[in-house]
Amino acid sequence: MAGIVTGGCRCTKVRYQCTAAPVAVTLCYCRDCQSWSGGAFGHYVIMPSSAATIVGDVTGYDVQAESARTIRREYCCECGSPLFARTPHLLAITVARFDDPAPYHPTMAIWIDSAQPWAMIPDHIPRFARNPPLSSGAS
Repeated sequence: MAGIVTGGCRCTKVRYQCTAAPVAVTLCYCRDCQSWSGGAFGHYVIMPSSAATIVGDVTGYDVQAESARTIRREYCCECGSPLFARTPHLLAITVARFDDPAPYHPTMAIWIDSAQPWAMIPDHIPRFARNPPLSSGAS
């Protein structure tokens, strides 16, 4: 990702721009991401929390992840589009909400120990049973 990239919710009342390259692009198979996405996995661009500027009202709730970390799930107050999952250090942006999601090819599959038996997991990217090394130092 070069320069500034943008995205937002379905109704366009929340917009964001990101100024950093992703730390990773994940397919997360944990049960919480399955629930949040409504599918087999969550697909996220992971970046430092400070790299995004958000305009508009989001609301959210805190969940205790399987990793024992608290994660804040945020969505648009108006249309309910899932937008972000955050820890104090990292921001996970739902890939589908970027204005152009095409460049965000997965770089890793995580929490595959929680994957549904029918879920497709790409063979060409690194796989992690649980958390990858990138998140081990960030809470």
